[in-house]
Amino acid sequence: MNTLTKPSIETSCYHCGDSLPAKPYNSGGKLFCCLGCKGVYQILEKHNLSAYYTYNIVPGKLGKKNTSKI
Repeated sequence: MNTLTKPSIETSCYHCGDSLPAKPYNSGGKLFCCLGCKGVYQILEKHNLSAYYTYNIVPGKLGKKNTSKI
């Protein structure tokens, strides 16, 4: 039985999850929205810290800060 698969088209940045621009940045087969995200990825890869992406759903996004005053 032959199964056809469509090639997947990435639409979000590998690091932060933001939308990709018309001409995204590429490194290691991953696509990035900006040089900052690409740079962070390259630093993590260089230092064997790519497991960072395994443990974070959207690693480049900051969580909501609690700004309420006590």
